[in-house]
Amino acid sequence: MSVWHVPNNFPLEHWNLAAILRYHTSNRFLSLYGGNLFELFKRYPVKYNVGTCSNRGPAIPIVYDHGDKESTKMLYGPNPRKESEPGFITFRPINNERAAMAICSGVKPTTGCNTEHTPGYYDIVAEDMSVWHVPNNFPLEHWNLAAILRYHTSNRFLRLYGGNLFELFKRYPVKYNIGSCSDRGPVVPIVYDHGDRESTEMFYGEYSRGITKVVTHHLVVSAHLKAEFESGFITFRPINNERAAMAICSGIKPTGCNTEHYCIGGGGYFRPEQCGDFPSFDWDTVANSQGSSASKEMIEAAVLLFYR
Repeated sequence: MSVWHVPNNFPLEHWNLAAILRYHTSNRFLSLYGGNLFELFKRYPVKYNVGTCSNRGPAIPIVYDHGDKESTKMLYGPNPRKESEPGFITFRPINNERAAMAICSGVKPTTGCNTEHTPGYYDIVAEDMSVWHVPNNFPLEHWNLAAILRYHTSNRFLRLYGGNLFELFKRYPVKYNIGSCSDRGPVVPIVYDHGDRESTEMFYGEYSRGITKVVTHHLVVSAHLKAEFESGFITFRPINNERAAMAICSGIKPTGCNTEHYCIGGGGYFRPEQCGDFPSFDWDTVANSQGSSASKEMIEAAVLLFYR
């Protein structure tokens, strides 16, 4: 197989020349694993808790078409450079939190298990952060105006947690069965740059907002119950009823425990239909009801995290 790393927004005909890294394997390794990646990943499934750091999949030597071992190392941060050896493609690496990833491109992990980290995650020391929810497929220059929600923190909360999210999540690890619903991490008030508390609430499902619809005498009546969250905050490491931990609740503070419907990221047990970074945002899609499902705008937007 071949792998190319091509900068975004280059037209197809320029990919070859624009690529910052191009390499291929030459030892016919796929013949040992069913002939394609589908079969390889059946043998080495990318699942949480499938093994430890030492249970990674095959590491295959590569031949460089553009770039070399030294330039490959420089694509990664200081810690990954210390903890990996360039000149390989590695399948199904597993980090310290027992989360599996698909590949390590151009490197083979050696002494470390922090396979998910980029320099921006752990090297920057900050005091606050901003979050933007930007609809998919908008060009970079339009992100500011296109965002459906933008906010920031202003109380320098990161100083209390090591200065970045890497240190914060070391104190509040996103792991299954790390605690119960009441053991969530920090809850930080936010300042809105675009949007407000009311518009934030409308991005999430009716049940999460405490609204349920009852049919009586052929009329649909909305009944108000206790809401699952309060808007105006960002929450770290929420935990749901099934003791699965998520990374953040964007724009809200949980008051209930069904956080899979309105918080993102995650580690540990989820039901089979609850997968990905938005675990159960489309829960009621099959029933064609808003129910617990988040809005289409929220589901089809990327979540951008910035240090301040």
